[in-house]
Amino acid sequence: MSKKVITIVAILILIIFLIICVSLLYNKNLKPATRIFDRNNKLIDEIKYGDIEYFDKIKSYYIASSLEKILKDIENKENISEEEAEKILVTGGYDIYLCMDYGMQSKLEKVYSELEKDEENVESASVILDNKSGEIIAVVGGRNINNDVVTFGKVSGDHKYTNKNLALEEYLLPGYFLTDISVYAYALENSYITLDSVVKEETAMGSYRPQNAKYNQNFTVKEAITNKYRIYPANLMYNELNLDDVAIFLKNINIELNEYEKNVPSLALGGMNRGVRLIDMATAYRLILTDGIYRNPTLYSLVKSSVDGNIYLKISKEEKNIVSENVVKDLKECLRKEIDGKDMFIQSEIVQGNVAHWQTITDDNYTYVSVFYDKFGSSMKLQDNMSERLINKLISYNK
Repeated sequence: MSKKVITIVAILILIIFLIICVSLLYNKNLKPATRIFDRNNKLIDEIKYGDIEYFDKIKSYYIASSLEKILKDIENKENISEEEAEKILVTGGYDIYLCMDYGMQSKLEKVYSELEKDEENVESASVILDNKSGEIIAVVGGRNINNDVVTFGKVSGDHKYTNKNLALEEYLLPGYFLTDISVYAYALENSYITLDSVVKEETAMGSYRPQNAKYNQNFTVKEAITNKYRIYPANLMYNELNLDDVAIFLKNINIELNEYEKNVPSLALGGMNRGVRLIDMATAYRLILTDGIYRNPTLYSLVKSSVDGNIYLKISKEEKNIVSENVVKDLKECLRKEIDGKDMFIQSEIVQGNVAHWQTITDDNYTYVSVFYDKFGSSMKLQDNMSERLINKLISYNK
């Protein structure tokens, strides 16, 4: 074979090789990743084409819960199984836009990383809502001391709390933390009371005798709310409010009662059989301390094709007028505190028996809610409000 023929054959082989390489590269580019962005269009994560195992390695409560919601929406849209929905999400090439504020999420996670690792029975969860949109901009669904995978709230091992997003899924006793919603917001909205109404606690409730009770003493409703009097709201609910109407009021803001909770102790004092979710209490406090409008607390806003830009999923915004501006103004007046020259609206509660610590703070932009509780319903050793400390530390990071 002549050198000329050998040269031509070599050139042809090289051309074929280059064609194959270009083809492989082209085909690779036809398999786009699914990208995850925060609310400010910051790229925060990426799922490689076909990487089904991604769903079994997530350690972010926010991303795990968001993808769980997205997969459920795909299942409903396409009438398919979860496994089939996962395949669509990792092979279709999508851009996912979360409601997360990456900066706030990072700060919240930092606060949790700095918590002491003792008190293994003490669990905690926190959520931050945007006041204008009602969206969830940050969430931590557990202390996750062992840095476990937190995929979709699935349980691993023999502990029933492992990998569960406690902020969005767990039901907890709220105590007086519910009273501002179930008694005062409802009663003010429906004109049973005003802040200036003069009332008194005429009787105690059986053996329940809180230290700050004002038996047979006159006081205003404003004083009752501000000082968290315990007997008066129970008397008000028992004597004047309709339990069925209160239950409907709560259902309108996604606080649903079970069959054992439609009673005065449960609704007036939060001594419930099942309890409430942190996310629902956060949503309720956001509305009574901002605009009186219920807005569904969403995790993601949009899923669209990265190939052609078509919208695949879009969250519908739910809005309902729950209480008037006057009621919001009244409740803000009762819960206002000045911190570093700024007005903030604060409610906290250590549930009787020290089994749970709740705290909410609403400022101009955000509503922060946190809870610490004992996993087994026992009294916690720490006596101060741990949720209050956590949120105060978080707010200090935002200054």
